[in-house]
Amino acid sequence: MHYDAALLPLIEEVMDSNGLKTFYVINLIGSHIYYKDRYPEDFSKFNSEDYIVSYSHLSQGNRQKMAEYDNTILYNDSVVYEILKRFESKDAVVVYISDHGQDIFNSSNDYAGHAINGNAVSEAASVQIPLMVYTSQLFREKRPELQERIENSVNRPYRTDSIMYTIMDVAGVETVNGISYKHKSLFK
Repeated sequence: MHYDAALLPLIEEVMDSNGLKTFYVINLIGSHIYYKDRYPEDFSKFNSEDYIVSYSHLSQGNRQKMAEYDNTILYNDSVVYEILKRFESKDAVVVYISDHGQDIFNSSNDYAGHAINGNAVSEAASVQIPLMVYTSQLFREKRPELQERIENSVNRPYRTDSIMYTIMDVAGVETVNGISYKHKSLFK
């Protein structure tokens, strides 16, 4: 079984071989379905017994599935932390964003997975996702005005289909035709 942490040595290898300005896209498996297959055994912190009081309406099997999902979050957070550590001494900004949320027994006592189209409760559970921006000390020192814009955006709602404009803004990319898309950046 391959887990997301298997990417860490590959990230280091690419970082060590390239002295140029580089844009990395790291795609994690994260917390996709078949939750128990997404983390190693030493991240099995939660189990069905942890959910008896708050989720007594769920079956033992579904409480276990909820525990396994939470274990994926614990593991994913540890992998993201390890990725961030690899960039802390660089002039770097790291943007972490999930591709979608999960309906974990929000819409039904018997359903966990992607949003169910047409089910408002399920769709709501799947569209609110984490977005995190990490900036290294060197990045903050070199770009205090951009750092301030990042900090001022903390509670701003955002649509992920516009993430490319935020990345263009951070990277200082300008279009050939001179059209600015900064107004679509999260860091307005």
